[in-house]
Amino acid sequence: MTSKIFYLYLDYLKQLPIKEGEAIYIISNMSPVIYIEKKAGRTFDLVEFINELKNIFNKNNTIIIPTFNWDFCKGLPFDYNNSKSQAGILGDYALKDKDFQRTKHPIYSYAVYGKDKEKLVANDYIDSFGDESVFHYLYYNNAAQIGIGTNTYTAHHFIEEHFFKDIIPYRYIKMFKSEYIDEFGQSSIKEYSMFVRKLELNTTVKTEPFRQELIDKGIVKVEYINNIPFYFTHVEDYCNYAKNDIANNKSRKLVYYDGRD
Repeated sequence: MTSKIFYLYLDYLKQLPIKEGEAIYIISNMSPVIYIEKKAGRTFDLVEFINELKNIFNKNNTIIIPTFNWDFCKGLPFDYNNSKSQAGILGDYALKDKDFQRTKHPIYSYAVYGKDKEKLVANDYIDSFGDESVFHYLYYNNAAQIGIGTNTYTAHHFIEEHFFKDIIPYRYIKMFKSEYIDEFGQSSIKEYSMFVRKLELNTTVKTEPFRQELIDKGIVKVEYINNIPFYFTHVEDYCNYAKNDIANNKSRKLVYYDGRD
């Protein structure tokens, strides 16, 4: 039996202030959702949930769900059709849906549905956070961001590279090379880049203080449904907050690294 909570989640999504044609970036940790429902003797059908997302946010919108996989950075193969998402199981379920398609980047790939699907899927860009990346698209299209059970702000790495690549001391461009198996099953050795932390500076991202400050300032709205937090914001809004911190505060609200004055 489908849980009543399932429909409460859908009601929450339906009332969000999302415009016609807007892109929607959905980040999730569905494990606690499934656990709570199972403990109560109920089921949470992720296939049905994906279908409902398509109904709520239709083809005039663009739904983007992360299917990130960092094995390529370890020298392991990326298989376009078979490499699992390491950014939550919702992405894996989206990839099983015939209406979603995966973007090509072996590290930061996404399951995409709707208006801009073909454009995003056709773009075989190299640089993870570069000017042709999906992060660039999310920022300059001011995509709505929904976090179910979690909320991350990975797009701020795009801000670090796009505006401050030659200024910030704690990241650098690194190339990664490994086997790439494409959608047709063809194997080749390919290289992709990422703006990575300098480990020798003990660079760490301070996620929780940043998240709480965004909530306190109203940039991120949070609502709890059956003890599961739902977060809502727009990518440009939180990225611009990060941009200001980098420019005027040496990333103090976001990043710790050795040697900062």
